[in-house]
Amino acid sequence: MTLMFAALFVIYKTPWGLMDDYRNILLIKDIIENPLQTYWQFTTDRIIIDGMFQPFYLPQMLLQYYPGIIFSPVITYIINALVVFFIHYYFFKSFEKIIDIDYKISLFIFLIWPYTYDLFVHPSLQEKYIFLMFAFLLREILKPESNSFKIVLLSFLLPLLKLQGAIFIGYFAILYFRTKQKNLLLSIYSFSVAILIQGYIIFFIETEYFIYNSSFQKIYNNLGNTGNLLFLLLIIIVILTSITGKNLKYIHITGLSLSAIFLIFIYSNWNIYGYLLASYSFFISIFIPYLFGEIILKLIKSKRLVIFQSVLCIFMVFSVILFFLPRLERWQQLTYVNNELQTHLDYNVYYCAEEGARWLNQIEGNKNKITHVNSYKEINDRIFYFINDTFQCDYFTQELKENCVSYNTEDYISKKFYLSKHECST
Repeated sequence: MTLMFAALFVIYKTPWGLMDDYRNILLIKDIIENPLQTYWQFTTDRIIIDGMFQPFYLPQMLLQYYPGIIFSPVITYIINALVVFFIHYYFFKSFEKIIDIDYKISLFIFLIWPYTYDLFVHPSLQEKYIFLMFAFLLREILKPESNSFKIVLLSFLLPLLKLQGAIFIGYFAILYFRTKQKNLLLSIYSFSVAILIQGYIIFFIETEYFIYNSSFQKIYNNLGNTGNLLFLLLIIIVILTSITGKNLKYIHITGLSLSAIFLIFIYSNWNIYGYLLASYSFFISIFIPYLFGEIILKLIKSKRLVIFQSVLCIFMVFSVILFFLPRLERWQQLTYVNNELQTHLDYNVYYCAEEGARWLNQIEGNKNKITHVNSYKEINDRIFYFINDTFQCDYFTQELKENCVSYNTEDYISKKFYLSKHECST
């Protein structure tokens, strides 16, 4: 599977994406030149300006992006794919014997969830590492002779890796109430201290980016997101099948369900972005194989397991075609736009994505200023260029079709990211 994904990155010659990729390229160059000063400046800015404490962000970026900077962006994507598959496998193995689940089913489900592919095209996403550290911590706690220092340390670092790591306090709390294990209580105390640190930064430091601005309407609207609704429905089904169980398998699955609910709560109080929903894939890859063993496997003969796996494999292939390849095509077409920007264009260039416009302006060799606009009505030029992006700018592209004449003769129906020239009545 990893080889297939690596081949796709090579075939599409996947370039750097927008926003985080270009920012990290600049950051790594600064780290190489002045590591301590860059680390201190970035970490403090992340707290004061963005409202997030992520002390491990720069080391992760250095390990993932530096090989790609030396050789080719494709290397970074291939390394990231290896990391994603390893984390899923390690996370799965942590639950395999506890819950009795099948790896092939888990992997296919992991890759059927559409948002999983954001983990592959956005190497900068830190969410995946909270699942790796959680798996480390769980294995240490379940050892016959666990190391209390490791448990305290990992429990403290997990919410500091990224805020979402705090969700696993729910898992260990459920486990503690059932087993009364001393190390679990130590873990909960360490989690609590780290959560207080993150909570202080979120609630008591005025920042520009991560702003906790909760309201009933906001939570309601975010929960109405299709991805959230499907995930919440799955959690409810899982809880209903495990709530009355008395052995440890059901305690573990209930704890994991509570952590999943905490994750929905964090996202629903902020903003819902597709790449954030990628975090759900790790939970789903445990929940559905669990339900399969609890419900479906009891209704069918075990020899039909291969048939069920084959059906899931077919769904996975369709998911790759429908959700992964379009992401690769979009990144590939970004290269063509970058090449067009290497020549000075005769009219102004506009784009609907604020961060994307900012980072396109920093691309080496770009001879055109990219201006961010939210609507074509903000454009005062009669003739101009526009960067079309089906991921973010579908509405804008439609407005241009309805109100402007395009100078482009090429058929852009299948394009995901492209530059077009327009003349509009102002």
